Amino acid sequence: MSNDLHEAKIKKTQNVIAEYLDAGWFSGNVAVFSQDKVVFRHSYGFSDIDQEKENTDETRIRIGSINKHYTAALVLRLVDQGLISLDDTLDRFALGFPHDIGAKITVRHLLSHRSGFKDIFTEEYMNTYQSLKTISDKMPLLLDEPLLFEPGSDHAYSNYGYIILGAIVEKVSGQDFRQVLQDEILEIIGAENTFYVLTDEVPGKARSYQFTSMGGKRDMTSRLENVTPDGGMYASASDLALFYSRLLYSNDILSDGMKAVMASGYQLSPPEWDEIMQSDGAMWNSYGGGPGVSAAVEISIRDRLFVIVLANTDGLVAERISQRLVSVFAGHEPKPMELPVSVFAMHHLQERGLDQFRLTIGQALRDGGYEGYTDRPLNRLGLDLMREGKSEHALQVLLANVDMFPNLANPHDSLAYLHEQIGNREEAVAAYRRALEIDASLSSALEGLKRLEDS
Repeated sequence: MSNDLHEAKIKKTQNVIAEYLDAGWFSGNVAVFSQDKVVFRHSYGFSDIDQEKENTDETRIRIGSINKHYTAALVLRLVDQGLISLDDTLDRFALGFPHDIGAKITVRHLLSHRSGFKDIFTEEYMNTYQSLKTISDKMPLLLDEPLLFEPGSDHAYSNYGYIILGAIVEKVSGQDFRQVLQDEILEIIGAENTFYVLTDEVPGKARSYQFTSMGGKRDMTSRLENVTPDGGMYASASDLALFYSRLLYSNDILSDGMKAVMASGYQLSPPEWDEIMQSDGAMWNSYGGGPGVSAAVEISIRDRLFVIVLANTDGLVAERISQRLVSVFAGHEPKPMELPVSVFAMHHLQERGLDQFRLTIGQALRDGGYEGYTDRPLNRLGLDLMREGKSEHALQVLLANVDMFPNLANPHDSLAYLHEQIGNREEAVAAYRRALEIDASLSSALEGLKRLEDS
């Protein structure tokens, strides 16, 4: 790469990142590696806003679901070692599942999210998640629950499936998952800034900040889930580069056969690893997210180009940046930046005012290129404005949301709650009833209507 071309790509990289910094959306680390050499690496913003502590190259940032790849690698090492098979069923491991479930779900199903298990975010989990600190704590949550579909017949993302994989690692190894991870991966690659421990125990970590509808940052660190094999580790960008480099370009972690299985979505008959390595445009992508968490790894396998973005802010900001940077280093013009729908709507509300917002927001979103958004962003903005005491602003936003999604229960429910809070009893009753016409089981609407009828 000529110096001029290299400098032009670095300049574009800086410009892309600057857009998210200017919006107050991004803080964290960005690193680009080519052939294991640093092309670009920089830290931005604060790891702790209150303490004005800046992010550095060694700041440990939460990586969310990216640590599913670490879990998958540990499982595939067991396959490489001949200790388990991808087509072993859960029954073999005696984890407590009923036979009619345990006999038909395989390790391969779990790895590929084709087991039929629901995701873990049940009402029970959301009420107790901070007390659940180990694999054993989380395993009972869906142990006796019916499956969503026949294993292997469909796909549904399941964090619970990866918790089970962690339980399998512990059962087969006879060791705690954390120790196996340390011995079988972290020590091998020399990762010094990767931590599989409870959040409070992570030294030098970045706090996790939610990017609010109004463009501010809310500290969510105390509300994070506890780490288990499905997510929640902390790492530095350099440690992630170490992991993926050794995973893909050496046999220190996995054999070529297992790498091919992993890269092909755990197919029964994957292509040869050499074929995948030489495929034009073959990418390896991994993302993590959550409240105050956004992480992304993009790897051009043949070119050995790594783009890693770790953010201690959320809203999928890391993958939005990483995907645009992949375009930059591929020699293409990156797509324009898009703010989250809720933040875009807030800007539009400030620009057009209360009288025009409801009439114009739909067209403004279409003109801005927003497609496929749900009712959730405007719902969130409306409730945030209500909590800030801006009831008139909240009302226009929630009315607009009902206009856009008249046949969904949640927009009517939130509108009803706002009316209830500001004393509009008749409007609240009507909106709760409309929500229940759409979804008769919606508990928040049932409870809201009962409050009003009993008062």
